[in-house]
Amino acid sequence: PKTTKAARADDDGGKEAVDIAGLLQSGRSVVRTSAKAADTTAAAAAAAQLPRGTLAISRLIDANLDDIGNCPADVVAFHPKRDVPLLLVAGLDKVARIFRVSYAQGGEGCMAKLGIPETPIRSAAWNPAGTHVVASGRRPRVHIWDVSHGACTAVTPPRVDVGDSGHAPSCEHFVVNEDESMPLLALPRSHGAVQLLSLRGHQQAGVLRTGAGTVRALCFGGGRRSTELLTASRDGSVNVWDVRMNRCVASVNVGQGTSVGCVSSSANGSHFAASLSGGYVHVYRWPSESADDASREAVHRFGNLTTDVDGLDFSRDGSLLCFRSRLARDALRVAHLASGTVYSNWPSSKTPLHFVHSSSFSAGSGALAIGNARGRVLLYRLSAFA
Repeated sequence: PKTTKAARADDDGGKEAVDIAGLLQSGRSVVRTSAKAADTTAAAAAAAQLPRGTLAISRLIDANLDDIGNCPADVVAFHPKRDVPLLLVAGLDKVARIFRVSYAQGGEGCMAKLGIPETPIRSAAWNPAGTHVVASGRRPRVHIWDVSHGACTAVTPPRVDVGDSGHAPSCEHFVVNEDESMPLLALPRSHGAVQLLSLRGHQQAGVLRTGAGTVRALCFGGGRRSTELLTASRDGSVNVWDVRMNRCVASVNVGQGTSVGCVSSSANGSHFAASLSGGYVHVYRWPSESADDASREAVHRFGNLTTDVDGLDFSRDGSLLCFRSRLARDALRVAHLASGTVYSNWPSSKTPLHFVHSSSFSAGSGALAIGNARGRVLLYRLSAFA
């Protein structure tokens, strides 16, 4: 692929980059194996004790209060490491911002930001190690920002020979694999193709040819399923691909002919969620080649929203599922997956969600960030995981 130097961080971004580098380094040095085990045990205990019916949640200071973008907050994403308190925010104002947050107080200021000329940002995500940010818009390239050093590189993936028209394909939608041993970027292409790009060498790693007319949504599996990719099509079918062998290993018909809007995997890869037309959300066990038809039935079905769901987020421990729609005001709900019920106390009529464009759980599941059409990023603390 074509690789060029792109926009850098702001002129004063050098000092900011050093601060971020320090946070990333402290995150690597502080966490030991025993600490990781303790965190995992604590998260599992919190998930087991998480009550149904009433969600213990409190509002913190908005994450981006000191630097609100002049556009909806279309992307919010917590840093993938539990001990690095950073939040990525991006949108159509062509700027990606990184904020420091406190899970006790809330937003603590903007640490760094990157402007990408002529590229309104539609997708952005951390790489698995949390050292780089990948961002893209309706352009034939992706931008990879080294947040530790402040440099940004534009990467143009090679053309995929699937009968594309003369114009270069857009990179506006992508998903990133969260497995550090396999850092891949997946880009939906025309005629049902999915292009895989390595985040290490910025080279094409493969092409999946689904045979579907359009890949509507996709996501990598979590945990032991990180070598697998879900793709969803307009006819309601969801296919599971082994990206090492570039072949389909399982299929589930989740929509019965209804279009699938988005898909998301739990962090451990045990389940995935899919949204269907009309505001419905179904949760399934992750399918495998040996699974029978009965095991591919939905384990939970939620119909609490009336407009199409365009975002799904599992909490990192897998106990909660947040689903949202930007087509209606305050259209966000949180489901308790152990019981298959939706919390009734929150959000309430007084919760200032507005039109929700994005959401993200923190790596420890103790915080929930919500980006809205006003550009504000609301921050909430989940007491059960504190």
